[in-house]
Amino acid sequence: MSTNSATAPHPSQQFLKFLLPPNVNVMLATDRITEILNLNVNPIVPIPQVSSEVIGVSNWRGEVLWLIDLGELLKVEPLHHQNSQAIDYRTLVIHHSNGCLGLVINQVSQTLWCNPVEIQRLSETQRANQRSRCLQGYWSSSEGETIWILDCDAIVNVLQGRSG
Repeated sequence: MSTNSATAPHPSQQFLKFLLPPNVNVMLATDRITEILNLNVNPIVPIPQVSSEVIGVSNWRGEVLWLIDLGELLKVEPLHHQNSQAIDYRTLVIHHSNGCLGLVINQVSQTLWCNPVEIQRLSETQRANQRSRCLQGYWSSSEGETIWILDCDAIVNVLQGRSG
């Protein structure tokens, strides 16, 4: 009696890769991105007495869109430390169970495909700090670069934990 030990191949998943200063490669599954915006900074309304990751809110399709400085959230380089006189913010609008959230980033790089079985997951013990709690894991590209993979639900949970 012989058994077939071959398993069906895992389909690749599409991701959007982007760079956070100083030189951190990050990617996010494209099925979690609703839209990529260039938001003018002038109509953004700052919200007092919230955590430093929150830039403010903006009107998006008639709804309030909370804008989060992803560099600040992941403890790399926040927008206010970058020597940029930007009049627009590149914003990834992501969807989650309670609505949408705007992740403000520096620049979009490219889309790429990744086989989910190649993603190195973080264990619960590795999720000790805020940065790791926002990550699904990491992926090593064929070029040898390590790319962090964001976990949208975890980001929302971290932010909600701050407001509670």
